[in-house]
Amino acid sequence: MNFLRHFEGAKPGVKRKVVSDPNTKKNEYEKKRKRTFQHSWLKEFPWLTYDEAVGKMYCTNCKLKSNNDNSPFVKGNENFKIDVIKTHASSRLHLKNANVISAEKNPVCQSQAAECLTKLKKAEYDKLVVKFRTVHCLAKCHLSFNLYKTICRLDQSKGLDVGKSYLNDKSAASFMSAIAQVVRQDVVKVLDQSKYFSFTIDGATDFMGDDIENIYIRTCTLGNIKDTFLHIGPSESACSQDIHNHVKGVFEKLGVSNALKDKLVGFTADGASNMQGKKSGLATLLKTNCPHLVVTHCLAHRLELAFKDKGAKKSPKSKKSLFRTFNSLEMKPIMPTRIGGTRWLPHVERAIKVFMKGYKAFCFHLQNSSHENAKAEGLAKLACDGHVLVFMLKLKDVVGVLQKLSLVLQKRNLSLADAYTHVYATLDLLRARKTREDTEVLNVLQTEEFQTLHLSFKGSKPKATNENLINSLIDCLVTRFPADSSQVFQASLISSFNNWPAEGSDDITDYGTSEVKQLHSQFGAILPQSGEAQLDILLEEWSLLKHLLYRKVGQKLVNGKLQWEDVFRMLKDHDLHIVPDLIDLLRALPPTSVKNETTFSAMKLLKTKRRGRMSTRTLNELMLAHLESPSIEDFNPDQAIKQWMVTPSGRPRHLGYERSSTVQVQANETDCNSNKENTGSATTNIEVVSCSQPNVEMELSKCDDSDCDSTEVILIVILPSVMMV
Repeated sequence: MNFLRHFEGAKPGVKRKVVSDPNTKKNEYEKKRKRTFQHSWLKEFPWLTYDEAVGKMYCTNCKLKSNNDNSPFVKGNENFKIDVIKTHASSRLHLKNANVISAEKNPVCQSQAAECLTKLKKAEYDKLVVKFRTVHCLAKCHLSFNLYKTICRLDQSKGLDVGKSYLNDKSAASFMSAIAQVVRQDVVKVLDQSKYFSFTIDGATDFMGDDIENIYIRTCTLGNIKDTFLHIGPSESACSQDIHNHVKGVFEKLGVSNALKDKLVGFTADGASNMQGKKSGLATLLKTNCPHLVVTHCLAHRLELAFKDKGAKKSPKSKKSLFRTFNSLEMKPIMPTRIGGTRWLPHVERAIKVFMKGYKAFCFHLQNSSHENAKAEGLAKLACDGHVLVFMLKLKDVVGVLQKLSLVLQKRNLSLADAYTHVYATLDLLRARKTREDTEVLNVLQTEEFQTLHLSFKGSKPKATNENLINSLIDCLVTRFPADSSQVFQASLISSFNNWPAEGSDDITDYGTSEVKQLHSQFGAILPQSGEAQLDILLEEWSLLKHLLYRKVGQKLVNGKLQWEDVFRMLKDHDLHIVPDLIDLLRALPPTSVKNETTFSAMKLLKTKRRGRMSTRTLNELMLAHLESPSIEDFNPDQAIKQWMVTPSGRPRHLGYERSSTVQVQANETDCNSNKENTGSATTNIEVVSCSQPNVEMELSKCDDSDCDSTEVILIVILPSVMMV
């Protein structure tokens, strides 16, 4: 009777009801059920794909990155259950492959480096900020990286925590590379976003004998002109073909080689044959791919070529004697300045003003020196010659006009139209001064004295007017700036409001129509909406633009206070498509290459004789940071730190640690495997990794062996979170 069992609720004579197992029914249902793929899963799981031909579903991420070909979702899965898909979605292999694909799609600075930066502790980030700001300041001030370590020591003495790593000049160079990379990305972004651009180039030879070429680009977006430094480096030689290859190589290296063909509209350089040569100059080579290219001979160089003079040298002995002469005459000492220079005409004016201001002392000094120096005797006679002094006074008047034009041509963001407008205005001003008598010259001719010194006039006295000198200068300027030099140059004058007719004039209706037609014939191929109707649309928009401006801001236009930036902002809701692009194109044409000249001046402060081995890459990085990065006060190193956090090989950098060192610790050694107590003294080498983080914990523990009575000291170093990024 052992096989009899009692069931709760059993009654005599009543048969027990057998309850069926629900799992058994479910299993039987699953055997009969035919599962199909639900297409709604594709929206819930974007990585899921379904091949209707074979009737299998796959994981896109795992097929691309998984090394396990036997995985069901790699070779195809026919088990169409939502639980199977969810299990795969949370699997370690799938998550790993998904992270790899996501990292490949994102830029380097927004993936691994960004995560590293977010995990960095505030203290570590602050140390990097101090170091990056120091390196940026060195580049802005033309200082060597050798000062970086000294400045870090100075910061430590002030109480700033700069850490104990990345404190040498090599680290400073790596910081500088990251800063320059961020600036270079901004430069390329400007070039990518602009529809048209021009570039200026100039060459020079450094003290090492290398032919250095530096390139600037000019862009204009919605009337806003921007000149940007692009590159500086040596070419194979100074011939036009090598310079052309150098320019193409620079654009290819930056990944914008298509811009040279699709967006280039203007080129400006000095008058050297390798730049402006009609047969094989750089301009001619560029025109083979860009027939619409507008070539400009730098207006500032033309002005310098139209007026030439020579300066004199001075010796230390003569300098001391000249100072004594000023002191004896109770005059403030002033030294004669050199005439030549980068901005040549302002140097001439300053030299003439200095000579006139210290004329009396200069004459006395030359007369005293004439007893020992025959050249000084001849110069003293020239200084007291009335004809020479009158010529200097006339020259001072003329050069004062020309140097103002020179300073205007050196302004930032000056358009080609505004530059030509100032040139023509200067010519008109010189013509008006031809018959005017100078008061100072007239007084010298009447009294035959200047600053109480008697002047000698041999022969007839010169006229008080400046007609001869001005006529010769006008002839030189007209030769250098011909009014009919190019129809495109004349047509580009419509982009300057200074040339627009006055409000209410009868010329408003027809103004600019012929110029727009000329510009269309030159640039129609690169303007938007190309086709037969392009010219009609362009003329219609030009007429609409004129009437809108005269109706809305006619007073500002007359006063010369209207800017194209304000016009585009005001008319952004009007139906204008081609005219704004044409105006941007014209304002993107650079009138001078002055920025290239100033770049060489900055290069001489960076690449000195003590830094003669500086590589082209380092020179480019320093020039980019110096010319294009924000000021010392406005510099934000966040993007540069993100860039630096990833090494050139693509691996993350490690922060918050120092090199390991080995110390000797004296300890009592006990043999735990023996019942005998052998006590002795021993020396143990322990590798200690020092950490700059303060929250390091230590723990004491005893030996687990019950037969051992000694206490072993086990040092457990628990590093803070995210010590390695």
